[in-house]
Amino acid sequence: MKFLSETCPVFEITQGGWTSTYQHDEVEWDDDDEGFYYSCDSGRVVKAASDRPARWWSVGLYSLSQAYGGPEEGGWWYSRGYLIEPWRIKFFDNYQDAQKYRDELWEHCDKENKDLCDERVTVRCFTEEMPDHYFPKTRPHYS
Repeated sequence: MKFLSETCPVFEITQGGWTSTYQHDEVEWDDDDEGFYYSCDSGRVVKAASDRPARWWSVGLYSLSQAYGGPEEGGWWYSRGYLIEPWRIKFFDNYQDAQKYRDELWEHCDKENKDLCDERVTVRCFTEEMPDHYFPKTRPHYS
């Protein structure tokens, strides 16, 4: 999950008397199809059933800029970025330590961003995920 959370959702689907459970990293969110979660292995719609305690977190420092999405409705933009200063990536097995480091990086961003305008720096946090190299993973499209 691309944020800090003390818990992770567990998803379920019941068919033919059998219940299958999926962890948060085994499902995909599909914005194009009315916002359902799908299991990665079967493509079936699953629903959040419960939460479990999260086990680890990661925090990284990223560039942040706006990219032109297209001319529709007078033009639209989206946020994009990439991992910078990989030596600042840290992993935690304690939620409070991850929050503290996130706050330290935000202070660094505040100082850095005073002199920047087109491209800024930002913090991205993850619960039980490795930091992305860049975002978004796929270029958004106008809908």
